Amino acid sequence: AKKTSFVPATKHLDAGGSFYMYLSTEEWIEGINRGWDDMQEMFTIAGDLPGNTMDEIKDGYRIIGNGFSQSGIAQLSGVALSTFPREKDLYLNKAVFHRYADAKRGKLWDLMGSRSHDLETLRMLPTNTVFACFSDFNGQLGWEWLDDMINDSGIPDAQKKFNGQQAQLQSMGIDLDKLISSIDGQVGVLFTIDESRTQVFDGPGGQVQVPDIALMITIQVKDSSIYDLAASMVPPDIGVRRTDTATMKALSMPIPVPVPIKFEPTLAQSHGYLMLASNADIVDEAMAVLNGDKDGLTTTAEFKLLSRDVPTQGVNFHYVSERLGSNIADTIKQVLEQDPAPENDGMQVAMGLVEDAKGFHSYGVFEHREDGFYFTGNASTGVGNTIVIPAVIVPTAILAGVLLPSLNQSREKARRMNCAGNLKQIGLASLMYAGDDVEHGRFPDNLAQLHEQ
Repeated sequence: AKKTSFVPATKHLDAGGSFYMYLSTEEWIEGINRGWDDMQEMFTIAGDLPGNTMDEIKDGYRIIGNGFSQSGIAQLSGVALSTFPREKDLYLNKAVFHRYADAKRGKLWDLMGSRSHDLETLRMLPTNTVFACFSDFNGQLGWEWLDDMINDSGIPDAQKKFNGQQAQLQSMGIDLDKLISSIDGQVGVLFTIDESRTQVFDGPGGQVQVPDIALMITIQVKDSSIYDLAASMVPPDIGVRRTDTATMKALSMPIPVPVPIKFEPTLAQSHGYLMLASNADIVDEAMAVLNGDKDGLTTTAEFKLLSRDVPTQGVNFHYVSERLGSNIADTIKQVLEQDPAPENDGMQVAMGLVEDAKGFHSYGVFEHREDGFYFTGNASTGVGNTIVIPAVIVPTAILAGVLLPSLNQSREKARRMNCAGNLKQIGLASLMYAGDDVEHGRFPDNLAQLHEQ
């Protein structure tokens, strides 16, 4: 039999659980390569189409082909997954994306972290974090890969546009190479919910109470190049609050908007982290945790439960608290109780999605080893839902928190548009009525005549 990666890929898994899968990808990827070559040959035989269409297809195909050949996807030799129930509503999930250790490493294998390390960003998460996802990202490698794909494509137009855009940015004083090379380590996002502080907004049929929420995007950086550029573009006369100390640089801009959160867009840099946040409070909270002045997420009972037997080193981690789904569900439920009208189908669908995910929580880490990426994590569901559910409830959470306040206003606008459409139809009907009255050209005496006659 043909050799496969079954033994090395599955040695990390737990047998005897509720789910176990191994897929050898070698023949599948060989098939993709053959199909790609056949398609390229077909383009050559087909010749030209009107309007240089075939040339454009060939050019695009060549760029994609260059990217695929450099990506390292072809080195993927197998995928393995397992789920092992460890107690009620808690499962140990594992996954392996295997690559032979002696195979040449393509760009993707290093783009998201070349080796496992301590998860420094985990130590800056506040106790009220309900979602966090951080991953290594080699910005310099990604930029060089894009540059190679375009400049090695042999397509003059693509090369001209790509290099022209860089030259244009350079003329504006923006050194793109310098900015990208300043990115160092992990990038990620965290979302917090504070139930101790609630905000009230007008719903469709009354007031709706929601907990205080905040969002922050974080990038590890080597220097202040990105922050300095952003700060230089902010006009000095628009009410920006500036902070400049030995340990913190920050710009905050209070914006009065009808949302149930403190919305004060803040750009800050401290302790080697560049942070773009919905308000300054979440930045201060994260830095206090990092400095050891406050307890962080890692001290909570939920995190301790989910982090059992999970590696402390890796290149990527995610965390989802069960508080996320329950808070979204509560907010949507309040809105639906006030206005259960049939036209509120969108909220009904959202409620159904959230109810399915209510109570879900998960924590997992990706390691990068010599022979591939290894995932280990605990969750309230098996490995399949661990991947799918966060992709559903996190966007729903952000939409629920930020967009629900304008729900009533949006519904009123929709009703006004519907009303205007009805009035237009009535007006057209009246004109048709008058047009049919050849002798006098009169409008109907009242609108009931339109219905009756």
